Amino acid sequence: MNPSLSDSKFEKAMSKLQLLEDSRTILHRMLQHAHFSFSNAQRQMDRTGLLLAWEAVPTAAGAVKPQYCIVREMNDGGNGGDAGAGAAAISDDNDDCAVWKLVNCGDSAGEDPAKWFAVAPSEALRECQQHFRGVVNACVKVIQAQEEAITAAATVPVT
Repeated sequence: MNPSLSDSKFEKAMSKLQLLEDSRTILHRMLQHAHFSFSNAQRQMDRTGLLLAWEAVPTAAGAVKPQYCIVREMNDGGNGGDAGAGAAAISDDNDDCAVWKLVNCGDSAGEDPAKWFAVAPSEALRECQQHFRGVVNACVKVIQAQEEAITAAATVPVT
């Protein structure tokens, strides 16, 4: 085999490997930014009395999603309110006016996950959502770079 041809294949494989390492570095940096943004949004929402959990992170179509949600509803001060069909009421000893209910989340296709937490999501929550969307896109780029590196490495002759 021609030495210059094997050298060019080796150089191509090394450039693809460098691209993979760069993609992984970008993914790592984006994960750090997303985590910081999540902490910032969580802190801001905690100040307003809202609860932010990892469910705010957008998921791909067909991903595993929660089937049931726990919601807090205010009753009229009666004897716990009506739990409704398909929901189990959980009493709260600390607050006589509130009832926690286990409800079926159902399919929320097309619904913005940020609106699970507020009708008008804060700027911090929107920023957090954008960061995690960037993380998902960076994951795709890492996978593509990994496939290219494997393909290029397979063409390098072993001597």
